[in-house]
Parts: sequence; structure tokens; C-alpha cells
Amino acid sequence: MALTPGPEMVRLEPLSTRSLATRARERLLEAIHSGAFDDAFPAEQELAKQLGVSRPTVRTALRSLEEDGLIIRQRGIGTRVKVSVARMRMNLDRVVGFWNL
Repeated sequence: MALTPGPEMVRLEPLSTRSLATRARERLLEAIHSGAFDDAFPAEQELAKQLGVSRPTVRTALRSLEEDGLIIRQRGIGTRVKVSVARMRMNLDRVVGFWNL
């Protein structure tokens, strides 16, 4: 006799196992790809507010983008999309697969 799911057998969707920094990085990649940041990024505090995460989370996401050569971060100047990336408007989805936090 087969059991049919009843109210007592609720199916729940699995939780995302990706870190907040990874998800913030993906969102920033989407923004770069769409041209939302033509050159300069907002301040870390503003990005954190927009993404609904903490500043350290944004900092980690930005660090990973910098390590991949997609952005340039300079103290006192801010964060900018690397000129070659902005010009090429390359398919950044390909880059995502190379980085796992």
C-alpha cells in the first residue's frame, strides 16, 4: 500500500548553501554586465544598503571581483570597473564558473 503525502508530509525547498558574499558577488556581476556601473561603484556602505547585507560581506564580494581582474579598488578613489572589462562587455557569466567561495 503506497503512502500519499498528506498535510503531515510537507515538502520544503532546500536552503541556499551559497554564502551571502557569493550571492552579493553574483548580483554585482549582473550589475556590471548590465552596465549599471559605467565606471564607478557606489561606496561600500551604499552597496551594502542596496544589497541588504553588511559592509564586510560587500568587501568580500568586491575583493573576489578584484582578484578576478574585473574591478580596480583604490583607497581614497573608490571602486571602478576595469576599463578592458567595460569596453569588451564580455559575457561575465563565463567568469562566474571559475570562482567559488
